[in-house]
Amino acid sequence: MEIANNSLREKAQKLISSPWILLALFLISGLVGIGVATTYTNSYTLVVPPALIVGVVIFRFSSGDRVINTNSYIQTRLLLSVIIIGFGLVIFLFINSQYQRTSEVHILIAGLYGAAALLASMRPYIALYSGLSIGVLQRAMIYYSSATQFGLDTLFHQQMASRIAEVGSTQPLQMAESKYFATPFYHLLGSISVQIGGTTIRNAGFVIATIVAVIIPVAIIFTICQNCWNLRAGALAAILFLLSDYAIYFAMRPRPLSLSFGFFSILLIGLYRYITTRDIRHYCVFVAAMLGSVLTGHFVPFLLLLATILICGTYYIISPQKLRSVLLYPLIATVAVMSSWILTVYQSGNEGQTSFFQSIIQISIFKLQSTGNRNTVLPESEHYIVPGANALDPIQIAPTGILIAMAVAGLISIRFREDGNKSITLSLAGIFGIFSVFAFAGPLVGFSLLQPHRWFAFIYVPVTILAGVYLSSLNLDFFRDSQIISGIIILVLVSSTAMLAGGNYRGGQDGPIIDSPGAERLTVKDDEHAGMQFVAKHQGPHVLADFNTWQLLDRHYNAKSKVYRYSEYGGSSSHKTPYLAVYRPYSNTFKAKYRIDAEVGYWTVKGPIPKPNGHKIYANKGVRIIYVSQ
Repeated sequence: MEIANNSLREKAQKLISSPWILLALFLISGLVGIGVATTYTNSYTLVVPPALIVGVVIFRFSSGDRVINTNSYIQTRLLLSVIIIGFGLVIFLFINSQYQRTSEVHILIAGLYGAAALLASMRPYIALYSGLSIGVLQRAMIYYSSATQFGLDTLFHQQMASRIAEVGSTQPLQMAESKYFATPFYHLLGSISVQIGGTTIRNAGFVIATIVAVIIPVAIIFTICQNCWNLRAGALAAILFLLSDYAIYFAMRPRPLSLSFGFFSILLIGLYRYITTRDIRHYCVFVAAMLGSVLTGHFVPFLLLLATILICGTYYIISPQKLRSVLLYPLIATVAVMSSWILTVYQSGNEGQTSFFQSIIQISIFKLQSTGNRNTVLPESEHYIVPGANALDPIQIAPTGILIAMAVAGLISIRFREDGNKSITLSLAGIFGIFSVFAFAGPLVGFSLLQPHRWFAFIYVPVTILAGVYLSSLNLDFFRDSQIISGIIILVLVSSTAMLAGGNYRGGQDGPIIDSPGAERLTVKDDEHAGMQFVAKHQGPHVLADFNTWQLLDRHYNAKSKVYRYSEYGGSSSHKTPYLAVYRPYSNTFKAKYRIDAEVGYWTVKGPIPKPNGHKIYANKGVRIIYVSQ
């Protein structure tokens, strides 16, 4: 039996270790994806499959024998001076533009990321600290450009944390019939931060999100690269993570999911180090990460379980370990997942409670039964579009495509050179592959479980590590001045990716500079804030607003309202008169969301909302409050 197991392990090891198999797998996946794009065309199918093929092509430009050294051409002090001056200029322009990120600010931030990437070849630690400072500044500008807290789920979680700080118990979660009543880790952390720091929940939320979703992941990404490859790779990987759109997006949304970044990163380093060193301290780190995930919500433990299985499975195949020596950790993670899914309940008043475990089974059965069914009876119209991937132009997904292409190139080149730690390399590749199934493949056939967009941020952790290794060993010896050319390519590549990621639908929450119907502004302007305060103080029997304004009124201003809803575009409103209508300039764009009646329920669509006819009772710049009597 032992001989048979060893034989199977050797075959599995050869299978997953072969760089040619990896190359063929990515190439086939890319070609199949391009074929799928001819039938199911959206921004993701147009960008991601070609990115896989590009990665297969450009891996040849990486070499472990030659490392970029820009020290001969750019003095460290000069580069640092540029970063410091640019940093101050960004702050000046931001304040001068009334705390808004203008195009000049976007360009400067992108250039600073590029300069920090160049610095990685000379002073990796200084490059790391520079990139981290730029990343925190960028996130602070987005976060505080809004007149109020923004983010739909964030509003609820911040409100709960603030109320817990006031009453001194988790009773507000219970009264709100929240599924987070049994997993209140974030809310307790937020309330404690408010009490100890003597600050507002908004400031406390930013500090928490910065620590767990920025500093901890960056530190662990740098440490993994340092241990398995080199300091340059660590600094470049950290910079790529900091500039990525979903990393920005989740750091701007203080909520339980923000903590998952920290737990995921901690588990990666803790579990790997324990199974390789058997140091009990690393085992405690792994257990702490799993325990913290259970107290955070239902999504994080499942994500950590998958990562645990991939890391332990890869280590078992690669190293001469017995199965029972690595089986304990997936079992612990499985117990954590089941505990979380049973503890997490949906409270529905008189109808009792339903555990998330029961809910996930019911949803899975329904999704499996409807897999592949992409039909819709929503009529096409020039007046609106359906939210989602179809509302995005391919350029919105370009940063993801660039990072994936570099990651694929990095992974293949690492395996051809047999560079770095084989176990951690293949573990990162497995995490990238399995997480991508939930993010890309599932929704493509109609099986979208656990909100696919949540997986992107975690995909970026292995992706940026592998991409950082690729950039750190970029080799263009066929050019006469290969060092200068390599430096220019890194500067342009990093800066352009930062520009795209910081201004797209995820990185530009304060107002995307890369326009698409799906690229929404989530921040609140001063005139909108004043208008919603007026509504909260003088609301009538009914208040109508676009989707985002409705969420804000309900969760931040404690004012009840409803979403604009029509029988068809330009048709009669399904709401009784009289009512107050909140109409802002944003309502007249293809980014505004409202509802159209369906045979059963309604559709949420994006498009210009017909302006209500009535008496204007409030006006502030472009914001109007209209009284409609008939």
